[in-house]
Amino acid sequence: MKKIFFSISIILYSISHAQITNPAPYCGSSFQNNYNMVQNVSINGTSFSIGTVGSWSSTNTYKYYNNAVFPSLTAGNTATFSIGFYSVQDAEPRYFSMWIDYNNNNTFDANELVMSNATTTNTDLPTFNQPNVTVNKTIAIPVSVTAGSKRIRLVRSQDPANPFAPYSSAVTLQPCNTTSTFAYGCTYDFSVNITAGGGATAPVANFSFPSTICTGKTYTLTDNSTNTPTTWSWTAVGATNPPAAIQNPVISFNSAGVYTVTLVAGNAGGSSAPVSKTLTVNASPTINILPNNTTICQGNSVTMTVSGAATYSWSNGSTSTSVNVTPSVTTNYSVTGTSQAGCSVLASKTVSVVICTGVESFLLNENNIRIYPNPASDVLQVSIPSGTFQDYALELYNTLGQMVAYKKTSGNLSQITIEHLESGYYHLVIKSGDQVLKSSAIYINNNLNK
Repeated sequence: MKKIFFSISIILYSISHAQITNPAPYCGSSFQNNYNMVQNVSINGTSFSIGTVGSWSSTNTYKYYNNAVFPSLTAGNTATFSIGFYSVQDAEPRYFSMWIDYNNNNTFDANELVMSNATTTNTDLPTFNQPNVTVNKTIAIPVSVTAGSKRIRLVRSQDPANPFAPYSSAVTLQPCNTTSTFAYGCTYDFSVNITAGGGATAPVANFSFPSTICTGKTYTLTDNSTNTPTTWSWTAVGATNPPAAIQNPVISFNSAGVYTVTLVAGNAGGSSAPVSKTLTVNASPTINILPNNTTICQGNSVTMTVSGAATYSWSNGSTSTSVNVTPSVTTNYSVTGTSQAGCSVLASKTVSVVICTGVESFLLNENNIRIYPNPASDVLQVSIPSGTFQDYALELYNTLGQMVAYKKTSGNLSQITIEHLESGYYHLVIKSGDQVLKSSAIYINNNLNK
């Protein structure tokens, strides 16, 4: 009884996995080290199991699974192919390719390649205890294919030309291989029936884009093609980033001018006629905010003036070219400038507020002491009434309270050199001994004479 059961099991297994090892009339394909690396093949949800994973010592050669039953496909329609790949214990067999002999010429032509790493995963197949992986792709069956049974060939191997090189998307396997090739691999053939159908209608290409396009910004090209395209080929000579081959790519330009964008849309029914449209790219404005130095003492104000655009909108609500602000703390102000063409640019300026630490004046007649010019550059002049004080000192502090210049002098007219100082607000203190004669805020602008 056990022997009968065993025999029936063997017969059933052979029927369910019927295979032919002679590829004729197609070319042969085998490798020096042949073993199974494919778990299953599925077409439109119907799966066929190849078997268990092999090893390098196996002698698994070419097989044509002529009894694998897949649903019929229709010319002009699409079909979803899925291939389950095992993780193998060799590092090299990282590539795969699959062909369909659409024209029944008993040859797998280059234009009949329908799947590969470069058109699906764009990376290695799993090796050395990596997880098994399933690779999927929706394939458009050409509308011109005649009805009938079509041979499919699937090859997995390493790169025969350079077996130990790292993965490269430029590598495409060949459908015909010989045992003299030093490589690990496996080759399987299947058949699928393709029926004639009404077929898809080639798309009519069309697209749109924003009415205002400005330099330095990114915009979306929107596909409006009819008849359900599945492929898109865009060209835009002069674009900073050429549009990708997707339905709605982005595009940008660094230079103003008139550019031409062309779209060719395709599907199983063929390709559309190219459609070209011109884009006028306007220059974005260059915004400048003055003054360059916006450090003020707490309680003071500063006027900022913007230029470079046609209209402005400040973050504080103002729409004028100049705004006067008196912030109590350091504050960032932004302004959006818009050109006549409608291109907008955002600019900002930070007003830094510091607590000025100069010494207060205690002298009643301090107004008789003159400090000039203010703003000043290079040198700062000080005039004291004749005979008032014999000796006095000039002390200049920055907004951090650090003394940056000092001069001890006498006489009614003196000066202190400031050409080495950066532009900004300072505090001048005039002292005679411990007595403060005058304390005054000074603005130094060393850009005046440069």
